[in-house]
Amino acid sequence: MRSVSLRRTLTAFAPFSRALWHHMKIVRELIKNYNATYLLKKRYYNITSMVGLLSVATGLGLMMSLVFYVGPMIGFDPDTKITANGVEKLGMFVLMMLFFTACIYAGMLIVAGSFAFVMFKIGKFTKVEAFNYALYSGYPEYWFEQKP
Repeated sequence: MRSVSLRRTLTAFAPFSRALWHHMKIVRELIKNYNATYLLKKRYYNITSMVGLLSVATGLGLMMSLVFYVGPMIGFDPDTKITANGVEKLGMFVLMMLFFTACIYAGMLIVAGSFAFVMFKIGKFTKVEAFNYALYSGYPEYWFEQKP
């Protein structure tokens, strides 16, 4: 009887575990490409650094505009003092970090996606290279000094 309830529980969480596995693959790909950044030729390393800097600035600008302009429109007052216990503050902190991460990633998608689109249009990237650069910060093979 116990194994049946365990099987039902595992079956109920199967879609969640597949989604989590997919997101972990994305995170692993981002980490792998981040580590490969140091193997780039100097010129492409500088280009990637500038794209990264602009991505973070765009993400922070997006976050600030969402908090200070869109927030009041939906009833969120950014000047309200937080009166919560420890668990609620921890929950708010976790949500804030997730929101921060999502905004930075959105900034990366906007800036790196625009850069990849321009590079694709002028013929420097293939469609797959542009897609990988925009979503996963993957680099074309000719950008490397040595193979990663």
